[in-house]
Amino acid sequence: MVGVHLVALCMFVVCGYSDLRYRCIPNLVLVSACVVGITLVAVNAGAKAAANAFLGGLTLSLPFFLLYRCGGVGGGDVKLAAAIGILLPCELGWKIVAWGAIGAAGQSLVQAVILRKFLDLVRSTTHLVLGSGGVVQGLTVPLGFWMSAVGVAMVVGTLVQCTGGTL
Repeated sequence: MVGVHLVALCMFVVCGYSDLRYRCIPNLVLVSACVVGITLVAVNAGAKAAANAFLGGLTLSLPFFLLYRCGGVGGGDVKLAAAIGILLPCELGWKIVAWGAIGAAGQSLVQAVILRKFLDLVRSTTHLVLGSGGVVQGLTVPLGFWMSAVGVAMVVGTLVQCTGGTL
């Protein structure tokens, strides 16, 4: 499944750059990656594996969708999580999303301290957990960039491992 990993790698590079530079993750890239990924999985492993990949995308994007509905993340982050779930094995996808979220949380803490908005961040997080939205003016954290950066590292590691280090 090296082809699917290469598609994921390209998606991570484009999405990470776009989220960091423009604060937007392009739908065209995400939809294309999902379609190509499901097609490659179906061709290489069959329809059942393609259906499992689709379900993986739904499963991985669900927590992000709930955060999106509360105002905690953008729509591109939800779609990026879905694409990760479609393109990569479940365990690897969850690791990418978790480490990406940890990176974004760390960045938001540093920004809050630098901008002296730490109490605003705590209040915002409390409101987000309670479901009433949670945005702090002046704090911009590109979660898609963090998921993409972690994704690049993990996919390259997986490719090196799959090819026996001959990449």
